[in-house]
Amino acid sequence: ALDDKRVFYALCESHDLPHPPVLATADRGRITVKALPPGEEIALKPSDGEGGSGFRLLRLPSAARADEACFAAFIKHEIGRSRDGWVVQP
Repeated sequence: ALDDKRVFYALCESHDLPHPPVLATADRGRITVKALPPGEEIALKPSDGEGGSGFRLLRLPSAARADEACFAAFIKHEIGRSRDGWVVQP
């Protein structure tokens, strides 16, 4: 569970443990939106990264802040053809 941020955060949620908020996850190109971003920037992190490897801070267009489908499309565009797992946080 500690090797994959997606699994770790899901485990924390299932046990009502505090953890950083997760706005969305990506797995094999499939985007799951949990919440719309509260601000203009998001952190896009590889789910198996460590030490900041692969971390990207992204500024969102206004449409992606107001609509789940636009938010998911923005994330999909940013990860491109990557089949890796990703976590999106505020």
